[in-house]
Amino acid sequence: MSRCNGRTFLFVEDFDHSRQKGVISALEFGERGAVAFFPSVLEEPWHLSYPFVMELQGAVWMIPESAANREAALYRADPFPTVWKKEAVLLPDIAALDSTIVRHEDRFWLFTTVENHGRLDLHLFSAPGIFGPWSPHERNPVLWDARSARSAGKIVEREGRLWRPVQDCSRRYGAAVGLAEITCLNDHAYEQRVRSTIAPCREWPGRRLHTLSQAGGFEFIDSSANVLRWKTGTHDLFKDSRLPEPSRRRLLPTSP
Repeated sequence: MSRCNGRTFLFVEDFDHSRQKGVISALEFGERGAVAFFPSVLEEPWHLSYPFVMELQGAVWMIPESAANREAALYRADPFPTVWKKEAVLLPDIAALDSTIVRHEDRFWLFTTVENHGRLDLHLFSAPGIFGPWSPHERNPVLWDARSARSAGKIVEREGRLWRPVQDCSRRYGAAVGLAEITCLNDHAYEQRVRSTIAPCREWPGRRLHTLSQAGGFEFIDSSANVLRWKTGTHDLFKDSRLPEPSRRRLLPTSP
C-alpha cells in the first residue's frame, strides 16, 4: 500500500488466468472503501507480483517480484500511480521472490527469498543508498525455513522493534501469515522470532493467506478463497459492489 498527497492506494497482483500471467494494478481507497480502479499500471513481458511500494527522496518507488526475469528491479512512478519507469536492476541474475526493503541504522536492507531445490532460503543484501551497490550478507542464506523465510509485506518499526510479516509455506504455499520480530540485524548476523500466526479458520473459510499491509487507516490481508466460477452470468455476482463491474470480475479471489 502507499499513501501519496493524502490519497491511499493499494497495489495488487492482477492475475490473468487466460494468459497465466500477472500484472500490477491499483485501487484507490477513500474513507468508506475503494473508489477507483487503475488496471495494468505496470506490465512486462514476464510475470509480475508482490508489488513492494515505498516513498523516498520525494518519489514513489516499486519493486515488483520479477523472478521470472531473474532480477529484482526498481521502478519510479511518473506520474503516480499510473505510469512506472524502470530505473535500475538492484539484483541481477537471481530469481528473487518477494523482495522487501527496510532502512535500519543508516543502511538499506533488502530481504529476498530464493527457492533452492524446494527449500526457501532468505537472503539479505545491504547498501548505503537505494541504488546500491548492494552487498550480500556474509551469512547468506541467513535463514532456511519454509515457515518464515518468505516475506509477506512491509517491515515496520514499533517502539524501536522491527516487525517483519512472513509467509508460512510449511504445509503449502500461503498456508498462513505471521509476524516475526527481528531481534538482530547487522553485517555479521540475522535473527528473528515469529511471535504470532494467522491461518485460515472458521471466520475466513479460504485456502491461503499471503500478505499483510497497512496505510491510511486501512489494513489488508491478501488471500484466496474457494469460490464458484461461472461461464456466464457474472454480472449478478457483483451487483452490490461499489467497483465498476469489469474491475470486480478481475479482482475476485479465486483458487489457483
